[in-house]
Amino acid sequence: MTGRTRVLRKHRDALTRRRISYEIGADGWRDKVPRRSGVYVIWRLDDPVYVGETANLHERFGDLERTVNHTFRHTLLSRDKRLRESRLTSYLSKNFQISHRVIGVGRKELEEYLICFWETGEFNKLPSRYMRSEDYEDDA
Repeated sequence: MTGRTRVLRKHRDALTRRRISYEIGADGWRDKVPRRSGVYVIWRLDDPVYVGETANLHERFGDLERTVNHTFRHTLLSRDKRLRESRLTSYLSKNFQISHRVIGVGRKELEEYLICFWETGEFNKLPSRYMRSEDYEDDA
């Protein structure tokens, strides 16, 4: 196993362990989310369904309140015709958890690795690098 693989696995394991249920939209709901760059994962039960990276976790979490600003929220609304915009924030809070990890350098690589490892293609597009290399094969 390479050093790079060890680092990617370390971050993956930390993101898996640190899931938090947020009351999205409530006053101060993201106060403890750092204003730093990082990677985040949205979970439905024990399944990772969306992986994202951002220059500012705190601001990006705020985008979860606005359908026009967040791919996951927009895709969820368009795929489930029973959901309504007015109830989407409450639905997210009740049915999903989020984990995040501050990552300064290499957050795009970690995001791509997690998308490929967990195959979160329902909401994430597989990185083009995945299609033409063996970089993200699991060396279990």
